[in-house]
Amino acid sequence: MTEAQDHGPKIISVTGTKGKTTVVRLLDSAYRTTKRPTLLVDTHGHYLDGKRKSTLKDGVKLYDLVPSVCPGRFLYELKDKNNSVAILEMSIGSSALPGMGYRAHDIGVLTNIFEDHIGSRLKSRRALAREKGRLFARVKLDGALVFNADDVLVVEQLKKVKSETERNLTLIPVGLDFSAFDLDDHLSRGGKAITWKDHKVLVLTKEGQTKLFETNKISWIFEGYYLPSVYNLLFAVACIFVEQGQKRIPKLMQEALINYSADEKKEGRLLRYKYKKKNVDIIVDYAHEKFSLKAIGNLASHISKRKTIGVIRFAVDRTDKQLRNYSREIANVFDTVVVYDKVDGVTRQPLKDLRKKWHRDVGEVSAIVFDEIKKHTSKQNSVYRVIPENKALEKALSLSEEGDVIVHIFGNDSNYTLKVLKNLIK
Repeated sequence: MTEAQDHGPKIISVTGTKGKTTVVRLLDSAYRTTKRPTLLVDTHGHYLDGKRKSTLKDGVKLYDLVPSVCPGRFLYELKDKNNSVAILEMSIGSSALPGMGYRAHDIGVLTNIFEDHIGSRLKSRRALAREKGRLFARVKLDGALVFNADDVLVVEQLKKVKSETERNLTLIPVGLDFSAFDLDDHLSRGGKAITWKDHKVLVLTKEGQTKLFETNKISWIFEGYYLPSVYNLLFAVACIFVEQGQKRIPKLMQEALINYSADEKKEGRLLRYKYKKKNVDIIVDYAHEKFSLKAIGNLASHISKRKTIGVIRFAVDRTDKQLRNYSREIANVFDTVVVYDKVDGVTRQPLKDLRKKWHRDVGEVSAIVFDEIKKHTSKQNSVYRVIPENKALEKALSLSEEGDVIVHIFGNDSNYTLKVLKNLIK
């Protein structure tokens, strides 16, 4: 190893469909307690030691790329710093022309493969998995891979990497049931795995299991009722566990994970507010496809004392067939649904992408979604279509009663969404 490499940053790269931003932010929060120079790159910008250095808009203006595409371009922040760590969210665009911005990572993470970004270039989830897998597999010879062992398409990507015996590579499967991975064989060969059971994060070995820490005090996993958050915790723990030499996680890092809270200044996920006038809980999140919408709908049902109201939208670049499929799948996730549209003629005008040969008029997507949900919803449930986001949220609040839970999915501009919400509930 050269002197330059010896003093280079430890690179942790996180890719997948869902959970990337939360996982890198969890890791950033934990690593900053170690006082090591820490670079974070996520969808919304790049940060050094917790201080924001650029925004999403800066990245698009300078490079015509969001920060999580080719995130290695921000590694210059660590050029004069020893014992540093770079925590990078890696979007699928990095598998195309821009690349990752560096040769290989020390730890690669693959969270999951859901039905997202399927369209003209990628025709299936398996094709999407292959693209994500190319990024995930770019790991150093003596590096580590952390992966979702409950996801068949994730586990398939291990084929892209030569055997760990040839490469001195460490595999750390993360799972609840390890249904897609031969856990017994892995453990019998001296491997380790991370899981969650009975409100404890556990390390599994061939000798048995060892508790890393209890999760009773972690409010953001909602006692385990919100599985996406449980997985995000496990991915972060697995990264720290392997990077720290497969030893117990330092107490300050544990506390950072336990006390983590979404930061709305960073366009946080799973933000929670209270509409005090009616005693209604409001959850604001980025869920925008069927799997994550189902998960957050289940969470809302667990929290709610009465009914759940979903204020939803889907991305404008999905095909009509995809929109109908998503709508059928989530038709009865909420007791009441208010559909709005990202192309509302106010904050966003009609869109045309000549390269991808699609066009969306004002209200076009919401019309498809509303009709399909209406067609498949139960008789006792209600569906409304209100094109502008602010009016849709206003409608949901007017429909709400004490004990209800409203789930609002962010629109184009998170700052706009939160400004509207706060004005309505003040």
